[in-house]
Amino acid sequence: MPRNKPLFPLNPKRDLHLTSPLMHGEDVKQLQNAINLWNGPLHLATVTVDGQFGRTTDHAARVAMWTLGLNDTHVDRFAIRYIFHPWMRSPLQLRRAKARKPVVSPLAVLPTLAAQYIGISEQPPGSNAGYPYPSDWEKNFGMNGVSWCGCFAGSMILKAGGHVTSRVAYTPYIEADARAGQNGFVEWVPNHEQAGPGWLVLYNWIGGSEPEHVGIVESIHPTSVVAIEGNTSGTNPSDGGMVARMTRSYNFVLGYAKPRL
Repeated sequence: MPRNKPLFPLNPKRDLHLTSPLMHGEDVKQLQNAINLWNGPLHLATVTVDGQFGRTTDHAARVAMWTLGLNDTHVDRFAIRYIFHPWMRSPLQLRRAKARKPVVSPLAVLPTLAAQYIGISEQPPGSNAGYPYPSDWEKNFGMNGVSWCGCFAGSMILKAGGHVTSRVAYTPYIEADARAGQNGFVEWVPNHEQAGPGWLVLYNWIGGSEPEHVGIVESIHPTSVVAIEGNTSGTNPSDGGMVARMTRSYNFVLGYAKPRL
């Protein structure tokens, strides 16, 4: 066993479910680590290890349970045990897992790549700069010292093997290129039911018609989208200076651009 692999308990002590306030604790951190170890190599949903059992962790746990071949309907202690110790699965569960082996879309790689940079922030704050990031993301498109949410999204597309131009640095151009199916984009759709992980989500905060900010969709929910975004924060969504996982209401979403990968 690799020395840096976390050690998980053989018998988890409690079921986990969504509550208000959120369930939290060291056991949630252990589950989040185990989810990332299983889902990460499959380019499926990963989570921030923060010890809070929220919607993103619940969703990622259910993704892990499905691909492990489990039929549990809740994130109970028995399902958690198998996420901790996949080698304990029964022959039936292994057969189910083989049948459910995910066909990974190249688009699904994007949020996984982007999540590696969560927590990266500008240095000094408010400078739209920082080495190597975000300055290198800006340099990918011939930019320097600009609002860099588009440069971050475009750099992840390049890292995944796509091809976008410097127009990706300006969010209205992302929408225009997606509508036209050009410059590295395939299509534009107006609502979440047609989009999915790896699409770019475009936002407007004040009810205008032009996008002000862009993120990379990680997951879609009934009333909100979870995205990995550059140059954001809880206090300044369009120029917050860091890479973060954000949950946004559909009230702020203008639409979605699909990269060509």
